[in-house]
Amino acid sequence: MVRILYRLRQYSTAETKSRKLIIANPKNSRAYFNRGVILDSLYKYEEAEIIYRESLKYEPNGADNHHNLAIALMKQNKYAEAFESIERVIEIEPSDDSAWNIKGYLHFLIGEYEQAVRSYERAIEMAPEEYLTYMNKAIVYYLLGKKEEMMDVLEEIKNISIRMDIKEFKEEIKIYTHELRRLEKLNCDGKESEENQRKACIEGIKFIMDFLTK
Repeated sequence: MVRILYRLRQYSTAETKSRKLIIANPKNSRAYFNRGVILDSLYKYEEAEIIYRESLKYEPNGADNHHNLAIALMKQNKYAEAFESIERVIEIEPSDDSAWNIKGYLHFLIGEYEQAVRSYERAIEMAPEEYLTYMNKAIVYYLLGKKEEMMDVLEEIKNISIRMDIKEFKEEIKIYTHELRRLEKLNCDGKESEENQRKACIEGIKFIMDFLTK
């Protein structure tokens, strides 16, 4: 029932039922995990972090738990802890392209662009037709001023979109639409370096979106 409510985006109702499931199954790792996913969808990242950590007590090698914990930490700007969690995922499942993608994004967030590219390249090795990884890589090349490399990546995205389901491609584009809106509203607490990065990211995303949707 909780999963059905989640899929229907009835997050508040799902959150209430997920709490009851944990009370009924206090040592069930999956019950905690499902609640964490719902809390994340409600933008309750601190609560989601606590729940994922509880889940790991009962399933310490659960890659999904470490994966989602890393995301919850990243959304709270707890980058060092997020790196630890995503490295744990890679240790458990070294071929997890999503984990490499998140590691790349963490490097990107702290301005380690070359390391970000290397992580994205590892993700592409694992999943060579995942749009999101290529889009992340293109953004980093834009910020590095490597326009030629960026255009090569964008051409590859277009080639993939021809080979793959166009509906899926449009869904990936939506992800960046949401990211663009988030960045446009982001408060960088007066830090000039973060503000400059934010503006450059916005410019880069707009350029990429324009190129891909022509």
